[in-house]
Amino acid sequence: MWWKKRKRSKPMRTVFLFIFLFFAFSDCISGAVVSAASSEYSGKRMHFYHHADPITQASETGFLLQFDNKGNATTNVAVKSTTCFYCDFGIYRGSVFIEPGKNIKINLPPLREKSFADQKNPYFEPVYFWFTVAEEENLNNLISSFNNQINQLTNKYFNQLYIRNSKAAFDSIAGQINRYFPDKNIEAFEVYKALSLKLLEADALRLKTEQYASVIGDIPLAQWQNPAFESIFEKAFENRLSFATHKVDGNELKKAVNNSDLSFVKSYVAEKFHLKGDFVQLVTLKLLYDGYYSGNFSKSAIEKMMQLAVTSEMNNAAITNTAKNILTKFLFLKKGTEAPEVCLKSFKNNELCTAGNHGKYKYIVFADVDMAVCREQLKYLSAIDKKFGKYLEIYVIFRNADMSDIKTFVVDKQVPGTILIDSSGDAAHIYKIRSFPAAFLLNENHFVQIEAAKTPLNGFEQQFGLFLRNELFQRQRNQSR
Repeated sequence: MWWKKRKRSKPMRTVFLFIFLFFAFSDCISGAVVSAASSEYSGKRMHFYHHADPITQASETGFLLQFDNKGNATTNVAVKSTTCFYCDFGIYRGSVFIEPGKNIKINLPPLREKSFADQKNPYFEPVYFWFTVAEEENLNNLISSFNNQINQLTNKYFNQLYIRNSKAAFDSIAGQINRYFPDKNIEAFEVYKALSLKLLEADALRLKTEQYASVIGDIPLAQWQNPAFESIFEKAFENRLSFATHKVDGNELKKAVNNSDLSFVKSYVAEKFHLKGDFVQLVTLKLLYDGYYSGNFSKSAIEKMMQLAVTSEMNNAAITNTAKNILTKFLFLKKGTEAPEVCLKSFKNNELCTAGNHGKYKYIVFADVDMAVCREQLKYLSAIDKKFGKYLEIYVIFRNADMSDIKTFVVDKQVPGTILIDSSGDAAHIYKIRSFPAAFLLNENHFVQIEAAKTPLNGFEQQFGLFLRNELFQRQRNQSR
């Protein structure tokens, strides 16, 4: 009898287990509905991203708002914790917090597209703002109101803060902010408020990093993605490794970095800034990250330490992921690594890819036909093709422009090679193109051969000639063995 009861109850236990797992998973990742409406945005697409970590701040895809022909957009966003997203659209960059289980309707500013000059300017800076939402009691409205208030107070006390470095002026601002915004018991806002005030104090009173580093270190890991944390973290620790090793007593630290002594660097961070726990590891990664790009240290030594951070030294998942992101950035388009394949449409509207193996090196040039400097550079490609055509195939990837202008230029100037059109800008984004023209040299298997390939008029002919001479000599030498 007992055995029969157990057998009958087994399906019921399975159901209970399924229900338990369902609600346990639902508790980890909760959906939020995000909507917006404006006839000006009819047919537009708004891509929202979030930062992968506070050091590389690499963009990770968040969600998409696709507006219909009436200007309405709605989407579901899966978030397991309060997360900050941002969106670049027109001349703007807007930020918004999405909270699990809380639906919001975003208020959109009047649409202002980039001008022609803005589109061509590689150093264009968007207008930064914080989205407000239709729901009154919301974290985003609170932050937007806070930003407006602290900006007004900072402007009011500007001379006292930044010229006289008056602590009394800062204390007055802090007191007024705390009266306007008493404790709301919302962690994301309280962190945003506290760190924004601390950043203002550090700027105005010229505090040393050691004087406020522990305040940043007390912030819980879940808030490391908070924009206020990212801002003050960057200010506190930017280029601190180079600064420290240029001091009289900095030789030992520099030696440790160049010897890949990660433990020494971590101990230095903990003692120098009076830090502990996971934050010591985050700061260590930040110092090594900036040191890598400073040119003051062995890049291979820092790469080795970052590999150690990924595999064994750092136990926290967030720290490990940050180290992975940094290492990925270090190795991106580094000599000997595989370059991203690009598949784009040509003039004949057929799709062509850069990864086809034709037994030649690949010279990939990103250009913009609307820029005089690009036009002059591309004119010289015919000379390069004539001299090295036996060993080199050329790809010219044009930034989105008037198609007739591109065709006319290519035909009139007899630009050689495969001509591709990056109409969406995705290829330039993948290759992290900051300004045009930009060039890359790959081998027949699409692996990077020279980390900093020169553009046609800036010495590529000499650079490739020397490279090819060495390669052909090495091949002949290997064959004779």
